[in-house]
Amino acid sequence: MFQIIPTQLFGHFKAMAEEEPAYEDGARLLAQANHGTLYLFTKEDARILDTLNASTTEQTSLHAMTSIASLDHIPRFTTADRVIIAVPREHHTEAVSLCQKAQSMGAQVLALSTSDPSSSEKGLYSLADIFISMHVKDGLYPNENGKRVVIPHAFSFLMAYYWLSLTVQDILDELH
Repeated sequence: MFQIIPTQLFGHFKAMAEEEPAYEDGARLLAQANHGTLYLFTKEDARILDTLNASTTEQTSLHAMTSIASLDHIPRFTTADRVIIAVPREHHTEAVSLCQKAQSMGAQVLALSTSDPSSSEKGLYSLADIFISMHVKDGLYPNENGKRVVIPHAFSFLMAYYWLSLTVQDILDELH
């Protein structure tokens, strides 16, 4: 177990790293929000980003995002605003609804999720301005019953946050 999980996680991060062009596009999108607000909407395992955003001692380029707790309290977005939607599955009903509402008000949306190519529903993959796949397909570790456990959603969202944050910082540093 102590060797399997880190090995599997490393392989998972390598798959996520294949999305480097999408991370660069997403970071450019976020860096352009110089007079707007960065909003963060999370559900389920992605809520780890809310905790990180609210309580980290590390000052990253994304540390001051405004969280959207529910669809009952959606702000009036502007064209300068950017919305990050982080959910484990791209067809999350509230996430899809928020994406559509934010875009209808002119905000641009970056989605962090796992796509489902087998679905005929329109999800975040086709709706968001930038979609970055978390590549989560299964758990990292097979238990005694053969079921794969330790599903790496939280690890994926943390890695995506830091990759985006560091890339945004690189872009902002180049501008100054």
